[in-house]
Amino acid sequence: VRNISYDGIYLELALGTDNGFNFVQNNKFEMMWEGLQTYAMHSVISNNTFVNVNRGLSLHGTTTAAPAGFTPVVANNYFTIAQWWPTEIARVRTEGIWVNYRRDNAAALEVSDNVVNTPVAPPASKTIRGLYALNVDGKGSVRFINNTVNGGGNCMEGVTVALTPKAGSVSVLGGVLTGISQAGVRAATRDVDWGTNDAFVTVSNVSITMTGGAGVLASQDPSTPAYHAQVKLIDNCTVSGAAAGVRVLGTNASAIITGNS
Repeated sequence: VRNISYDGIYLELALGTDNGFNFVQNNKFEMMWEGLQTYAMHSVISNNTFVNVNRGLSLHGTTTAAPAGFTPVVANNYFTIAQWWPTEIARVRTEGIWVNYRRDNAAALEVSDNVVNTPVAPPASKTIRGLYALNVDGKGSVRFINNTVNGGGNCMEGVTVALTPKAGSVSVLGGVLTGISQAGVRAATRDVDWGTNDAFVTVSNVSITMTGGAGVLASQDPSTPAYHAQVKLIDNCTVSGAAAGVRVLGTNASAIITGNS
């Protein structure tokens, strides 16, 4: 799928539709704003290559359980993102994989063994993120397992988590985040586009190499005095090259740190 002005593939159902057994596998997406976007779809997205795209893929609007015998997953995909930025639409943030609005009775989602490369520095005032979980609540959960983000000093945030008010709903398990400039893993109470809420994330057995900033950041924005940000850092995580290994920013921000080297 090559030279597309917007999305290479867009799959949509009405919010709350029961569905499953959808597959996007073994494709190459090249030169477009976003390779793949789904809305209210349970899918297996695997073994695809995304090159010269601004954003890799995003999954939105999941509120139902998956049917018996089907497990949604995003696995073994390869991304090279943010080498350029579109001029016809206002884009100031981009990411390799974005999981958004996984709520109510949404099936658990595993995002595993993907590789995100960010070889080019962003223009001024623009932000590159490797993996992004936003608005996860209810029975919804996202587990990032053994993913790699090769930031090259250009990726500001390796994993970003926002609007996730249930502890344990988002976890980063294993994997490597390298060449990240601002935050290896960030939990934030405010998303500048999508609003405010608590933000909880568990980080386990992850290797984080920074070019500055904080390896792990729990950030309670001053404009959100009622909300909490918390990072649980456990089980032999490592951080190097950062100005701070773990940074806790804000009155209602906190970190649980145990069993790390």
